[in-house]
Amino acid sequence: MTVALVALFYLFAVRLAFRRGTALYLAASLGLASILTVYARTFYSEPLLTLWLLLAAWAIFLYKVEGKPLWAWGAGLVLGLAAATKIASLIVLPAFALYAVLAGFHQPSGAQRGRWATHGIAAGALGLALPMSVVVVYNFVRFHSLFETGYGISVETLTQTYSSSVALYGLLFSSGRSIFAYSPPLLLAIWSLGASLR
Repeated sequence: MTVALVALFYLFAVRLAFRRGTALYLAASLGLASILTVYARTFYSEPLLTLWLLLAAWAIFLYKVEGKPLWAWGAGLVLGLAAATKIASLIVLPAFALYAVLAGFHQPSGAQRGRWATHGIAAGALGLALPMSVVVVYNFVRFHSLFETGYGISVETLTQTYSSSVALYGLLFSSGRSIFAYSPPLLLAIWSLGASLR
């Protein structure tokens, strides 16, 4: 999965008009200098989930560029596969929908934007419905409920009171979970952010 993810990342960067050398550097940074390196040796679902999400972004981008509803259908399909991989990934659906809506503003007229959005939403919803219907049937067979996923929410989960500042510190700077320790290229991204905003 990790190799496919890095290869797709390279192809996406090239398609976004980065030079091949820059795209290769970005893909190598993803594959060799990020948390993906740690996950590559495990059977966790995160690399597969990341592959599905990157494929969805790629498909929406191609739908924007080429206007073929097949790409919107593909985006919906891989977002459904992402949800089948890890149901919590449904939280990203609004972000992808917003990206698709904003991508539609490149259409020259209001009628074309409406047609583009209608075709995209219909195709994307059909693509999403296929894997989600499999998930719903599986849930019903396994748990006798359409919406039970096996990830029940306990009272302890709902009543935990963690400080958001402590959690933020842990994710950014702690020795065991720091995103900068496991993905050092992010430090370069922060350093170059000032230059890119000028």
